[in-house]
Amino acid sequence: MFWISAVGAAREQMSASPHLVLGSDTEGAAGWGAVQLVGHADLELVGTGGRVMKGSPSMDAPRVLIVDDDENFRQLIRMHLERAGFWVVGEAPNGAQGVSDAFRLNPDVMTLDHHMPHLTGERALEHIREIRPKTIVVVVSGTVEEPPAWADTFLPKERVAELPALLTRMLTARDEESQET
Repeated sequence: MFWISAVGAAREQMSASPHLVLGSDTEGAAGWGAVQLVGHADLELVGTGGRVMKGSPSMDAPRVLIVDDDENFRQLIRMHLERAGFWVVGEAPNGAQGVSDAFRLNPDVMTLDHHMPHLTGERALEHIREIRPKTIVVVVSGTVEEPPAWADTFLPKERVAELPALLTRMLTARDEESQET
């Protein structure tokens, strides 16, 4: 469950305004965003990309960054992942923004298209591996036929409905592996 707590002056500010700007400059933080209070139990979190996340994500939910130049396909991925309980922390329309968001948002998992403007998925992943080596990366592409050697795994775009189950298996395997070491 996602909680917002405030004390002292911050509580007074929250009471006076339905909007409160939150943020952090620490590595791995969710970054800056605005919270709009809607009633007592509902909230909307507007991230830096302008996407709105409604409801209360579990703080234990796997954090996912979606990188694809097709906005409609990003929305489709988001829908499948959020229905399965994943927390989509961001979306990027190209590889360069994906690298920046990977640094800023510290996702557990990334979906990455191969052919995108500014930086291909392969080139973006070279940079992402330097800054977030433990992030699981799934190439989700409509143009790549075979799993690329540079990614953790691959899923054709026409099989996107299988993504939540694939990510669950990969995260479980990673967790089991880290417990063994």
